[in-house]
Amino acid sequence: MWKLFVLIGFVVLLIIVTVYIRQQISGSPSSISSSESSLQIPQISSAENDNSKPEVVARNLDTPWAIAFLPDRSMLFTERLGRVRLIDNLDILQSTPVAIIENAKEIGEGGLLGIALHPDFSSNNYVYFYYTYSNKGEDTLNRVVRMTYEDKRLSNEEI
Repeated sequence: MWKLFVLIGFVVLLIIVTVYIRQQISGSPSSISSSESSLQIPQISSAENDNSKPEVVARNLDTPWAIAFLPDRSMLFTERLGRVRLIDNLDILQSTPVAIIENAKEIGEGGLLGIALHPDFSSNNYVYFYYTYSNKGEDTLNRVVRMTYEDKRLSNEEI
């Protein structure tokens, strides 16, 4: 049963991230009106036309799982055991985690799994996380929380 909750939570997180990305690409809030006959998908250049090459920006991580790109081009990412890490806009991994979510329980496919920025992140600094936790020792549950990102730290976890 917990796998179903993980799947549902992940789908919700994907929807939030998709809406955010569409807003960033279009520069305006996402809306689909009845007059639109088809969904417009942005064109991405193919690998054949792209001169960039994959590049390693961090090593020795513990099960990295999800990434959120900040407006300054830095990256927040999750490690399933409960750490949130930062790679700054110079591609330097910060040695100290920006947060450690103590309640995250890395078990099976569980742990600190998802991260998404609020659509108005630039004005409110809200970041959402999806993680597995244990309420009474052996049970496995999932939750979505919101935290505030300021000065390269996350704080104020709210369910």
